[in-house]
Parts: sequence; structure tokens; C-alpha cells
Amino acid sequence: MWIAVAAIALIVAAVGAVALQLTAHHLRPSDLRGTPLIPERRAPELTLTDQRGEPHALIPGDARVTLVFFGFTRCKDTCPLGLATLARVNHELGAAATDLPIDFITVDPAFDTPAAIGAYLARFDRRIVGLTGDPSTLTRLRSDFGVTLDTASPEIAHGDLIYLVGENRRIMSIYPPNGSSDTIVADVRIISARK
Repeated sequence: MWIAVAAIALIVAAVGAVALQLTAHHLRPSDLRGTPLIPERRAPELTLTDQRGEPHALIPGDARVTLVFFGFTRCKDTCPLGLATLARVNHELGAAATDLPIDFITVDPAFDTPAAIGAYLARFDRRIVGLTGDPSTLTRLRSDFGVTLDTASPEIAHGDLIYLVGENRRIMSIYPPNGSSDTIVADVRIISARK
């Protein structure tokens, strides 16, 4: 009898260990502190142009986590707030920030040249990569992320969330531009710690 009980206990422990190992590799947006993006979306595989005029892959293939923020260089309110938050994220991560891609994507490609984007981002954090592209590609990209845009307003009105993109290009969480950098840092660390 005791042998049967011990055998059942071993089987239950083995099944539990396998289940734990499987869930450890499948992080859910609800495991993070940010707001889950519903419905879930995936970032596309695209190459845009960075602030140096060089090709830059959106969400590098080896990145475990990437932060993405849409804006424009003439923005006077939410863009500076969002970029200041992202600069604080880099500061709080310290040396670990070198492994965190942060992409700022323009919603105003007619005005935001690579040079203009580079000069603008230098005011916040030179590690943030500024990206532009042709209008149709940027329109598709905004659609993929669910970013709204109203160019009819006196100042371009646009979706102003910070997006956390995890492995397999899953857009996992969103954050307000004036939110806590601590929340973003905690989520970046959760994802980075997963094997």
C-alpha cells in the first residue's frame, strides 16, 4: 500500500514539475504590472530608418523585451512626458539598460527627418532609437499597435501609450506616458529574468 501511495506521489510531483516548467516559458500579460493590451497584438517585422539614416529592425530578433513609443518632435505635452519616463527607465536599469531596446517612432514623417529626430531625442536619452519610414509603412505599423492618429487637429493628436513588446513580438503591456517608471522597470526585469 505504501509503495502505491509513494508511486502516486512521485507521479503527481513529476506532472507538477512539468506543468511549472511549461508555464515558466509562457509569460502572460497578467503576470506583469502594466495594463494588458486587449485584444493581444503582435508587432510586425519591419525595417525602418533610424536617426542616423541607417536601417534599423523594429524589435530586434534577439531582444527579450523592447519598449516602443509613438510621437513626434514638435509635440509639446505627451511626447516629452513619455520620453522622460523612458529616460528614467534607462537610468533605473543602469548597466542593464544596454540590453533594452527603446524605439521612438514618429507619427509625423513629413516633418521628422532622421536628423530632427536625433536632435530631439538627445534632449532625453541618446540610447533611445528614433525611427521613421515611408507614410504607408508607418500607417500600417500604427494600425498593428492600435495607435490612433488625428492630423486634422491643430496639433497632431495621437495615441500616446508606451508599449512593452516581449518575445515572439507579443505586445504584452501598455503604460501611460506620465506613469511610473518603476512599473515599467519591474516588468522589464520580470521578462529579462525568464529563461
